[in-house]
Amino acid sequence: MTARTQRLAILGVLALSAVVAAAGPDAQAPGSPPAPFDIITTAPANRARLEASFVENHDGDGEGEEQPSSVSYYRKAARDFDTSMTVTDLRLCNRPLEKEICRTFVRTISDAPPELGTDVTETRIGGSGYRTVFLAPVGPLEYPGVDRLTAFLGVDSQALPLGDLVLYVYARKGSALIQLTAKVGESRTLAKPNESDVAYYRRCCVSRRILQEAKSKGQELTELFRLER
Repeated sequence: MTARTQRLAILGVLALSAVVAAAGPDAQAPGSPPAPFDIITTAPANRARLEASFVENHDGDGEGEEQPSSVSYYRKAARDFDTSMTVTDLRLCNRPLEKEICRTFVRTISDAPPELGTDVTETRIGGSGYRTVFLAPVGPLEYPGVDRLTAFLGVDSQALPLGDLVLYVYARKGSALIQLTAKVGESRTLAKPNESDVAYYRRCCVSRRILQEAKSKGQELTELFRLER
């Protein structure tokens, strides 16, 4: 399990535990979001196969504090925290940092892709404790039910330029913002002396094979997390 996966796993368990504890003995079961998560009405169709975590980033620990509250879904049986769906709603983006995160998320969907090597950490609505760097656009992908989407390959890491190669799908459906992720591979090759991060990414992370694998992962993600009609 990578550091990124460990962090996501811990966050998933703690987030759900915190919400249930706060709600008391009458807390609703996962799949029936308690307030304020009941604002989020967009959900995957096959929730019986998924585990839900209600993530409220206002607990004061500093991790993910800039992100809006959200509902995250993972494959229940596999406990696969690298393959995830995070959903929030623009109506939950109220604090200044939340508003900026949501604005940049929406802009990422509509704008032209950034340059290879651009730090896009502050566009994420889910995941914390690591940086994300843009590598290349991926697609085209179809995700029935959304208004608009974009997909890209990124590297997630606490020690750039090495890290996990991760497919991100950002989508919008009305006021709902959706982030899908899946691990594509790892980049553990050591950089050459005096090699820039951008040169490293170009050499090690964006081959035709890797991008094709990322596209295949995208097709799997949009099927696994297909939306309710």
